[in-house]
Amino acid sequence: MNIVLKFILLIMLGYACGNISFAKAFSHNRNIMQSGSGNPGTMNMLRTHGALLGILTLIFDAFKAFAPSLIAYHWIINSHSVELAEIALYSAGFAAVVGHIYPAVNKFKGGKGIASTFGVFLAANPIVALIIFVISFVFFLIVKIGSLTSMVYILTFGICQTIISALNGYWITTILLWSILILDIYAHRENIKRLLSKTERITSFQEGIKKDLENLKKKKQIKLESKNQKQEKLEDKFKYKIEKTTNKLERKLNEKLNKNAKKVKRVEKRLNKKENRLTAKDEKLAKKWKLAKAIEIEKEKIEN
Repeated sequence: MNIVLKFILLIMLGYACGNISFAKAFSHNRNIMQSGSGNPGTMNMLRTHGALLGILTLIFDAFKAFAPSLIAYHWIINSHSVELAEIALYSAGFAAVVGHIYPAVNKFKGGKGIASTFGVFLAANPIVALIIFVISFVFFLIVKIGSLTSMVYILTFGICQTIISALNGYWITTILLWSILILDIYAHRENIKRLLSKTERITSFQEGIKKDLENLKKKKQIKLESKNQKQEKLEDKFKYKIEKTTNKLERKLNEKLNKNAKKVKRVEKRLNKKENRLTAKDEKLAKKWKLAKAIEIEKEKIEN
């Protein structure tokens, strides 16, 4: 395949990867574009959603630039020089950073490119990138200003990598590297103004952790409430079933009692009838007995 076509495909891949907004994906319940500074990046996620989602955003935003950069390097180095492979790496990385800052899928309104730049640095020189990242993170914990930490990080790496590239004689990679850095600095122009006027936002990592703990408490409370609601529903269902069963049993019992009462009434009626009949017979017998007695008395009188 033609080298120019390869570069076009790699740049397209980088830009496409850069368009993926992990900040928007992780802030599904609260749109990051409408929270805090409105920037879909690591620092705004840290401020508005806590340390955990801030770190996840950093990792995934770095990966979306790291992956195409590394793919570009290994694809080109198989058939071309190391210098050309590094040019491909920075070209794909630059495209990913452009895709992050100016995503076509979000009307060209994206983040500020630092996490994606970190991904390119990891692909280019992982050891130097990680050492400077750790130092910058400690610096961030002290100053608590994300934009200042970002500038310190990218410029420190830029200087280190420029020296390495100069020693190897890779000037095109140096130009591409500084193109990424200039793009990042331009994306931070408002932050730089606020830094100069000493009005830049403070971002505390500790506050982010506190926010995570608060979110965990809220989630636990919500789970507990939902559990209680489910239990209440089950209790209500159980009570309803008991009431239904009790009502059915009462109805059946009442029906049986009514049937038995009717039977008792019938028996009583029959007994009353029999009693009446016996009474009538007794009266007849009493009358006959009286008559017989009267006849005997009369006979005795006649005989006497």
